[in-house]
Amino acid sequence: MNKIEVNKLSPEDWAMVLRWYDELFELTESVCHEKMASVDLTPEAKHMLQQMLANSHTNSILDKTIDPLIEDLLGHDALHPHAIPAHIVGRTFGAWKVIDVLASGGMGQVFLAERADGQFEKQVALKIIKSGQFSTLSQQRFLEEMRTLAQLEHPHIARLIDGGNSDENIAYFVMELVHGAPICEYANLNALNLNDRISLVIQAIEAVEFAHQSLIIHGDIKPANILVNDAGQVKLVDFGIARPLEAQDSTDFLPQFTPSYASPEQAQGKPLSTASDVFGLSAVLFELCTGCAPRSQATTTTEIDYIEQTTAPIAAAYQRFKNNQNQQINHIIGEKPGKLDRALSRELGAIIDKGLKIETAQRYRNTTELRRDLQSFVAGDPVATYSQQSLYRWRKAVANHKWPVFISGMALLGIVGFAVVAMQQAKLARDETAKAQWANQFLLSIFAAADPVKNQKTPISVNELTGMAANKILEDDSDIHLKADSLELLSQIQHRLGEVESAGLLNTEQIKLLEKFPDNQQQLAEAHINAGQIMVTLNDFEQSTKHFKLAMDLVPLEQAVNQQSVNAAMGMADSLIRFDQEKAAEKIVEDLVDNEATISMLNNKDLLMATLYMLKAKLAKAYFAYDQALSDITVAKSFAIKVTDNAMLYPEVLGIESDVYFERGESTKAEVIDRQLVAYFKDKFGATHPETIDSLSNLAVSLLTLGKIKESIAVNLEIIASLQLAGITDHQEAASYLNLGIAYDILGEYQKALDNLKLAEAMWPTLTPRYLYYDALTYVSMARTFLTLNQLDLAELYFDKGLTTLAEENGVDHHRYAWFQVKYVALLLAQGKLTEAELILPNAHQKIVDVYGVDGKRTALADIRWAQLNAALGHQQQAAVQAAKALKVLDLPHVRHRYPAEIAVAKQLVKQSKIAPEK
Repeated sequence: MNKIEVNKLSPEDWAMVLRWYDELFELTESVCHEKMASVDLTPEAKHMLQQMLANSHTNSILDKTIDPLIEDLLGHDALHPHAIPAHIVGRTFGAWKVIDVLASGGMGQVFLAERADGQFEKQVALKIIKSGQFSTLSQQRFLEEMRTLAQLEHPHIARLIDGGNSDENIAYFVMELVHGAPICEYANLNALNLNDRISLVIQAIEAVEFAHQSLIIHGDIKPANILVNDAGQVKLVDFGIARPLEAQDSTDFLPQFTPSYASPEQAQGKPLSTASDVFGLSAVLFELCTGCAPRSQATTTTEIDYIEQTTAPIAAAYQRFKNNQNQQINHIIGEKPGKLDRALSRELGAIIDKGLKIETAQRYRNTTELRRDLQSFVAGDPVATYSQQSLYRWRKAVANHKWPVFISGMALLGIVGFAVVAMQQAKLARDETAKAQWANQFLLSIFAAADPVKNQKTPISVNELTGMAANKILEDDSDIHLKADSLELLSQIQHRLGEVESAGLLNTEQIKLLEKFPDNQQQLAEAHINAGQIMVTLNDFEQSTKHFKLAMDLVPLEQAVNQQSVNAAMGMADSLIRFDQEKAAEKIVEDLVDNEATISMLNNKDLLMATLYMLKAKLAKAYFAYDQALSDITVAKSFAIKVTDNAMLYPEVLGIESDVYFERGESTKAEVIDRQLVAYFKDKFGATHPETIDSLSNLAVSLLTLGKIKESIAVNLEIIASLQLAGITDHQEAASYLNLGIAYDILGEYQKALDNLKLAEAMWPTLTPRYLYYDALTYVSMARTFLTLNQLDLAELYFDKGLTTLAEENGVDHHRYAWFQVKYVALLLAQGKLTEAELILPNAHQKIVDVYGVDGKRTALADIRWAQLNAALGHQQQAAVQAAKALKVLDLPHVRHRYPAEIAVAKQLVKQSKIAPEK
């Protein structure tokens, strides 16, 4: 049966095939043959079942992965153990020596290895495949697994360390060695309770979520591939059948699956999606909670049919659990029977049931939704999947918050929750009865106005509701402290929704109220911290530093190291770095580092420590210490991954990592991260949110640097269209016009380049705050295009505007000014002004070398400019040496597409030196 025939099986046929396989696959061949006579299936389905059963006897007991077509597509030897050399122990692979066997799979073997060159001691897991014994397709898959792991640097994914081919032409790669047990085994051995088990699954989901953001599907989620170390940290392993999302229609991928955990579409050999991994994760969760896999042979086909036909879907998981009570799962889990029963018959059962739906459209759309529901269950919050009824949510609210006011709907939930927090913050200072009455009346008036039935309106948006609430607060004559608390929380709602200017106005009103009571310095400091954060979002770093300075004056770090003083100091340091005032920021960061031990003991220690190491990384990047920056980022990630209540923190760390890789010249790595961030922010906040636009802009620049000019143009056009559709005019639109101008210039479409650069030129002065560097960059970009068109007068005009503007912004000693001078020398050479060029270039070149190093790309471009000057002066040999040096940096596969004109000039200078005499 070929693959086309396999895919003809209907979902119903596949469901029956899988159920019969579960009952028959561990029986002896003779008993299985007898049972097959009573199997009632279509001829195609029965043939598929026979293939699966036959294949199950040849697969390794350590890797029960079904591959019904493997022998046809890979060759007969691929299914037999002799396809991998038997005597691997003791051999050396690169710097690693094999010392023992760990596991065996259908495509390779995994060995315990150790560092063999004596540089340091380290044990690793080493996976091999023998070139020539597997087909080309199998070797391709092995290499694909290595490439996949190389993209996935995450705390819950086993890390790739090394890879290559041995002296005997055996392909191998080296992974982090995970000392741990499969997730279910670990949970049972440690008698973990229900919440602890779910917390392990959430860690696994975070790993899979990260892979999905990298456009990779794991494809084989099962307990054996989710290991837990002694510290309780999950590690996802075995990406052997992982595949990129964009390659799902390729026949290069075979229909492999592990029957007890595979999704129906995977068993059918259909293209997979993120929902396929959702199914696998839900299957693992099922086994953790019930003691058996969803399609365990202990559950007969008849029993499953009865359950699914007579039981509401929301309780299906619970009923399956009840059928397996003989496994004493309550004792294994370490949970009271009543609690487990309630969980599986209610919220948790609903979560599992939704994750295991046959149809992908009925499952969770992605791992994020599954994770959020599980986190809500663990926290005791309402689970969206279980019920949308307000009564259920009201019970949850009362149980968690003990407040008699709760309204269903996400917008109302957010405001009510924040109002509750505001009242709790005021608990010790104000009269409780009056406070409750005020809150009740306030909320009832807002929700009455928002009732679409009563007012015959369409449902009101969160933004409109927040605006109504703010107006109501400002008009009210009640307690000023309560009003200030409520304004603060409404401001935070608007900020999170991307309504930043509205958030700023609410924050300003809050500060005005609090300034009437100067004795409450901590609350006023908090308001200024929030104001600073809002100004950062608006890119107004002059104002953000003013607010953070006011906060630091109110709660000085030197007087007390607490949450507020640390937040104020960190906000100030971050604003100063963004404002190009690294020296001032460095002093604050040093003070924070001196107090690191105390900071690590505060309530939000993981958030604060992640922020501290992000600041260190930003400073290191500002000083071009990229290795140190990446080291600090690694530490920041280790803290940020633990912070589950801040959706922006881990992405912010990734954004800094992308910037470091970009500035370091590793634009491919920057592109991978930028794409992850775009997908994350689009999914979470929408296409026009500032974070989405910012990540798209970074991606556009990375693509431009990689020579993917048309892709970069498409991203910039997407940014402009999104902003214009939303009626937003900001710096990112102007930046997109600037990037389009540069892109079209590279393509040789000079009129389009000038049209877009003129749009950017017109926009910059209208935006606040002003960033004169971008004005200057736009002028110089226009000057270069005019120079290419040989319009020297216009080129000189715009070079002069660019240098003058940049001198005003950064001063004439800044490396940016030196870089603009190097570009300006091209005009001087075209004008024949060699003496003026001789005066400018040496100092500018030295500043470039000081900042970017002798082997930096900008240094190489400056070398070419100097070589052109020397050639014009008749110093041919010196010009050739400089040009040849530049070619060693620029004429490389991953760089040359970015600088074709400069490389052509350098090659011509080298060629000329061989025929022209030295003057």
